[in-house]
Amino acid sequence: MALEWSVLYQSGKAKVGVIKTSRSEIITPVFMPVATKAALKSLSTEELRELGFQIILSNTYHLVFKPGLDIIKKAQGVHKFMRWDRSLLTDSGGFQVFSLSKFRKITEEGVVFKSYADGREHKFTPEFVIEAQKIIGSDIMMPLDVCLGYPSDEKETLWALDMTMKWLERSLAVERPGHQSLFGIIQGAFREHTRRKAAQMVKKLPVDGYSIGGLAVGEPKEMMYHLTDVVTDELSEFDKPVYLMGVGHPVDMLESIERGVDMFDCVLPMRVARNGLIYTFNGPIKIRHAKYADDFRPIDDRIQRTFTFLEGYTLAYLHHLFKTKEMLGYRVATLINLAFMTLLMEDVRKHIKEGTFAEFKQDFVERWSAK
Repeated sequence: MALEWSVLYQSGKAKVGVIKTSRSEIITPVFMPVATKAALKSLSTEELRELGFQIILSNTYHLVFKPGLDIIKKAQGVHKFMRWDRSLLTDSGGFQVFSLSKFRKITEEGVVFKSYADGREHKFTPEFVIEAQKIIGSDIMMPLDVCLGYPSDEKETLWALDMTMKWLERSLAVERPGHQSLFGIIQGAFREHTRRKAAQMVKKLPVDGYSIGGLAVGEPKEMMYHLTDVVTDELSEFDKPVYLMGVGHPVDMLESIERGVDMFDCVLPMRVARNGLIYTFNGPIKIRHAKYADDFRPIDDRIQRTFTFLEGYTLAYLHHLFKTKEMLGYRVATLINLAFMTLLMEDVRKHIKEGTFAEFKQDFVERWSAK
């Protein structure tokens, strides 16, 4: 089946919803860990399940080159390949084409680029990207789009929006299995009127959800928040889930949830964990700091009481692991940060249901901003 969506509770534009795919039931707002190449750095799929995640993200661009579609087809899709039995969302690879490729040429047909993987020239078309995601076995697909960097001028913005919309219509024309859903990506760069126009156009098409793309690419935070507001104002019926692509800082997520966003993904919580920044409910901490060398308190009492496989780890021990560059340190830090994201989303849903989200958000932002 294609996904089913319903809103359970609402407080202003913030809402608790449920997405049902053929593989899992996802309560929103939700954070999706990023398994770019069908793996989450240092963690197993069993650990992702223990942390309670019902959906993760992989990237079409990377999977096309490594391990390649032939291997994925022989493995009968990425779910079996990585032993993941819950939902999988895949990005189209459009962002990677524009950010990683030294040479690229965009035409109405698609984009030609040199791959980071082999240095050879490749071509992505809207049709190829959908066919690739069919082989991958994604539960939720993204279409090929044009993502601009910040800043972008008016002419470039209108051209990119026109190309993205044409590619979305071609993506929708590709036949796909009934259990695979396709979101429409709302671009429009950094102008209010082009964002409104994009949202209005995507709304008219038979997509299964709305993705807000092209933000969190270097623009000021207030601009990102405002443009998110602009887009969700146009989607005010909330008849489909809204996904803000590439955003995963806890404060940014709460600001965006308040503005009507349901889904998030980002490598940030995992990346900063490996660099020694630990997410706790008292604020982020830099575990390499000397003051933690003899601090035998739990890393985060609530997280470690909830996820008992993390019980017993202290700030002092995690500090030691990072100072000695032990792999276990990176693993524990990643588990703590992802556990934090799970519990944060639980808190968000609770406060939306109770009508106290605005107060919860203000208190959280103050605690995190003080660090």
